[in-house]
Amino acid sequence: MKSRSRLLVYCCSAALIAILIAFLLLTALHASLQTALVRHFDLGIQSFIHNWTSPSLTPIMRALTLVGSTEFFVPILILAVLAILRIGIKEQGQRLVRKREVSSIFALGVGGAIALNDSFKAWFHRLRPAPAWAMAHESTYSFPSGHSLFALTLYGLIAYMILDRRAPGTKRFLVVLIAAAITLGIGISRIYLGVHWPTDVLAGYLTAALWLTAVISIDRRWRTHWQRSLRRP
Repeated sequence: MKSRSRLLVYCCSAALIAILIAFLLLTALHASLQTALVRHFDLGIQSFIHNWTSPSLTPIMRALTLVGSTEFFVPILILAVLAILRIGIKEQGQRLVRKREVSSIFALGVGGAIALNDSFKAWFHRLRPAPAWAMAHESTYSFPSGHSLFALTLYGLIAYMILDRRAPGTKRFLVVLIAAAITLGIGISRIYLGVHWPTDVLAGYLTAALWLTAVISIDRRWRTHWQRSLRRP
């Protein structure tokens, strides 16, 4: 009973610390948005990416932003969980235990990302950019970028679960490369289409990185707890 209580305390502490750090960092970033340096950064990166605009690249950017949308996000999440459960992650023969953990970790990771995105957007209520060349329009607030936050959380979790199977080095590198490319591409697509400032995307990545670190830490602590419980007579 004590070990379960300690596990619960650890999980809650890890989650709360990640949320607090993310809030403090985003608060500091948000407070600096109107400074000349950050304003120059936003406009400079936005202009640089907009200069890439071409008839051949625009469909790719629209496809990338679709990959980060909820219409694509939810089916990918379901398929990823089903695939990982199908493959299974065996630890000392306790495959079902890890299956329950995998489901819980994805639920925690994605559910937390959604809650963080909605809460931070409502708190900071930054208006979206409105360039004359914008190729898409959104009605919600801008800071942080939900697409960037969701992409890093989901594809980061998928990569983590795959890497956890101790695949060969080349496969591990390929998994990380694909996850990073998709996540980066989604963030760039939001700037390219004119619906986010670069600092929105940066804030989304920052929030996701902190939350993902907490979720992975919780997963590893859960694993240690179950391994110890299995060794007990």
